[in-house]
Amino acid sequence: VDPFSLVHSYGADAVRYYLLREIPPAEDGDFSEDKFVERYNADLANDLGNLVSRVSNMVERYLDGVVPTVDLPESDYSLEDVSRLISQYRFNEALESTWRIVRQANKLVDNEKPWELYSKSNLDKLQVVLAQLVVMVQDICLALEPFLPSTAKTIQQHFNQPRITKLTALFPRIL
Repeated sequence: VDPFSLVHSYGADAVRYYLLREIPPAEDGDFSEDKFVERYNADLANDLGNLVSRVSNMVERYLDGVVPTVDLPESDYSLEDVSRLISQYRFNEALESTWRIVRQANKLVDNEKPWELYSKSNLDKLQVVLAQLVVMVQDICLALEPFLPSTAKTIQQHFNQPRITKLTALFPRIL
């Protein structure tokens, strides 16, 4: 496998993600471009990319891009787990722990349906849900920084602005 060709075709962050997620340190790994594309589409395009795009789009559309200052419910995840796993060189587990947060954020979108809160004029709840999602995206970004530095920088720059606008696809699906 020519890593330069993969990086040229899919980007360094995507290749780094796959290798760190699928091949534990000090162990042999199995690579195929089909497995790479499957993981890329499932995790990077669908889970992470779709989450970031949806949250930025909803904040722009429903809150005019401004994240309100509201009291948030306490999160039931911890970035300490990710840090601990990184310090133990268990990168694949650190990424799995991060993806639990990604899946939790996507589930929050699906369960709370911000578009319905908006259409029903339940603005108080909408503000809490979207503010919570923004915090989750920012936390995910922190957890991903050692693994996907360019992607994390893009998300940070976008979500740390006074006004959030829709972010283009971080990882377009590979057909």
